[in-house]
Amino acid sequence: MKKNILFYTLIFITIIFSFLCMKELVTLAHDVLNTVLFQLFPTLFPFMCLLTFSMHYGIFDILGHFLYPFFSFLHLSKTGLSLFLSTFLSGYPTNTHLLMMAYQENKISLHETYALLKCASFASPSFIFTGLALDYPYALCLYIAHIVPPCLYLILCHRRQKDRRLEQRLTLPSQSLVSILKKTFTQCMYPFIFIYGFMLVFRVVVLILSHFLPPYLLSLVHGSLEFSSGMLTYLQQYPLQRFHLSILAFFLSFSGLSAIMQCDSLLDHFPHSLSKLIQYRFIHGIASFIVCYLIYPPTFLP
Repeated sequence: MKKNILFYTLIFITIIFSFLCMKELVTLAHDVLNTVLFQLFPTLFPFMCLLTFSMHYGIFDILGHFLYPFFSFLHLSKTGLSLFLSTFLSGYPTNTHLLMMAYQENKISLHETYALLKCASFASPSFIFTGLALDYPYALCLYIAHIVPPCLYLILCHRRQKDRRLEQRLTLPSQSLVSILKKTFTQCMYPFIFIYGFMLVFRVVVLILSHFLPPYLLSLVHGSLEFSSGMLTYLQQYPLQRFHLSILAFFLSFSGLSAIMQCDSLLDHFPHSLSKLIQYRFIHGIASFIVCYLIYPPTFLP
């Protein structure tokens, strides 16, 4: 019920804004479309297709069997381990897309799916190391702060529950290569509808709030609603000091309400709670802030 209220509120705000500020909405929609088509699509779509194809073709199962002896301390199944490691490269919301496919195909258990929803949530490395245009030591500092908390959670808190119904054997795919490719491209186009829709809605919200909030508070709200444009805007306004880089680490790991609701839309037929997703991402954000604050300045990094 609370999720429906949030959805309806966002839709209502967008409709009112479209009537009052038609010209601004057209400009904003054009800017968001350019961002999705020329920045996000070239970086997210190839990885999404590659990882989705690997899932359908059983490559994750094969990799899991080889990698499991080296990463057993993460307390994941073999397929779950491959999924977790793949999310280091996939970005939002590809990680959720992969988890749902694995769960629906009975490759991971319900318990493990919940565990991975908590921790297998990483931004694309290409965004951190190239999109933000940071010097390498700062980008690496940000990336370390981003990935350390979920790994610590798996090592220290998560315990695997074996499910005999998910006997993991190396099997060949039953579908033809052409069928798998067709299914892969269809499934990978679907998330971009949510990416564009939620990015546009939250950019509208930020534009409206810009008339009421002071600059620094607006920059914090912007990064918490839409992390990519929010981080770029924050970088333009504030120097890379310890506190400000830690704020960027929080934005990156929290992922913003836009990315969280994109992931929530991909979990439509899975028993979950939007408030829990927000809670997981908030804890991840706070933990990344602390790690980044502790390891700054990144003078010890290459």
